[in-house]
Amino acid sequence: MHQKINKIIWGIALILLIGLGISLLFRDQVSLYQETYPYFDTEIHVQIYEKDRQKVEKVFQKIDEIYDSYEKLTDTEQAYDDMVNLYTIATNEETKESLVLEDRLYRLLEEITKFSEEIDGRITFHHGSLYQGWDDVIEKKDGIPSTEEIARWNEEDQSEIHLLEDHRIENNHPHIYLGKIPIGFANDEIISYLEEEGIEHYLIQENGNATMGTSLEEEPYKVALEIPWEEEDSVTILSLKNKTVVTYGRDQDTYSYEGKTYHHLIDPSTSYPEEEMDKVTTIAEDPIQAYLLGYAFYLLPLETGQELAKDKGVDVLWYDYGEVRTMTEQFSSYVMKNV
Repeated sequence: MHQKINKIIWGIALILLIGLGISLLFRDQVSLYQETYPYFDTEIHVQIYEKDRQKVEKVFQKIDEIYDSYEKLTDTEQAYDDMVNLYTIATNEETKESLVLEDRLYRLLEEITKFSEEIDGRITFHHGSLYQGWDDVIEKKDGIPSTEEIARWNEEDQSEIHLLEDHRIENNHPHIYLGKIPIGFANDEIISYLEEEGIEHYLIQENGNATMGTSLEEEPYKVALEIPWEEEDSVTILSLKNKTVVTYGRDQDTYSYEGKTYHHLIDPSTSYPEEEMDKVTTIAEDPIQAYLLGYAFYLLPLETGQELAKDKGVDVLWYDYGEVRTMTEQFSSYVMKNV
């Protein structure tokens, strides 16, 4: 009798242990969480693998705050209360000699001006009137700007960026253009925040660009490029982890007029859209490098870009109008599969 009772007790205990194990398994199960953010005139998709739903909700709120802050600080079309942004810098009517910037904007402008100095001013960022003028032309799709209009835009863009101590900028009204670069700075801050929260498995995507940690299986992510690797390919698949990949290309916001295609990537040295490259893809350790250097690689002459890529330790694929591919030595090591 005692033997039978013991068997029943041990049977119940085993069932409870199995139930507890299953409960613990599901409690610790990692889930995929996704959120989409409508910033910088695009949709940014964020994927996170995590166990704690409440933690993820807090993280997504913080990510939204970061994107919102960078978008407002770099907005060139409107001002915001109690904030000095790029629009304020260009259009304010203050008589003071300098303006105080928030940390995020000051750091961003500090990095881009330092970069411009490093490459001897071959890429500059105070041509906002020129870029805005071309943006309006491409949006309206009605002719091209006259030489007089371009001259007027360049005259408005004479003021350069002069940063001062104590997070100040000289109030000389520079018209600053940054393109997609603020996304890189926002993503860099988001990565640091995710690391603080112990989140390693994430993927951030916008317009084919991606910033990533590792997948749930600690494997690289697969990223598709619209640049064929071989003649029979339609796309190229890259295998990446803990990297950022960014492509700049003429295929966004294009406009054809009298048999010629115009696009939004303007070369300040000519005041017209760049005419040599179709697409340039940059793979870098961090988002700031990828977005900032990628912009430069598209506009700089190929040989200059190759020297810069080697100096910065990033990998680049240039794809010109003649469908000729030029790449850094290590770029092909990321190519996994062609479709």
